[in-house]
Amino acid sequence: MNKINISLCCILFFLFSCKSIDSRVVKAREEYKKDLKLVKRHIDGKTIEKVVELNNSVRNLERLSSIKSHMEEGFENSIMPTKGNYIDWQQWYKDNKNIIFWNEEHNRIEKHTSL
Repeated sequence: MNKINISLCCILFFLFSCKSIDSRVVKAREEYKKDLKLVKRHIDGKTIEKVVELNNSVRNLERLSSIKSHMEEGFENSIMPTKGNYIDWQQWYKDNKNIIFWNEEHNRIEKHTSL
């Protein structure tokens, strides 16, 4: 009876840990798409209420993909993502969506480095 309880606990632990990995991947994908959507709004000429949110989204996309945004000379080298940047970040997501996950400790998207 004791072996059955231990086996059952191990199986439950395994199932719960798998679910938490899945939820971290889902969260990362949602956040990445949210960042892309904000960049798309900017490119389409729609109003961005908080420029700091656009800057944070661009920095997140740059950090993950290593694809740098276009910068405008002028006031503090303004970040001005282009349609080309958007397309590149979108393609990066399609190619790499299986290696990203949400890191709860750092409260950000990260990518697995050893797959």
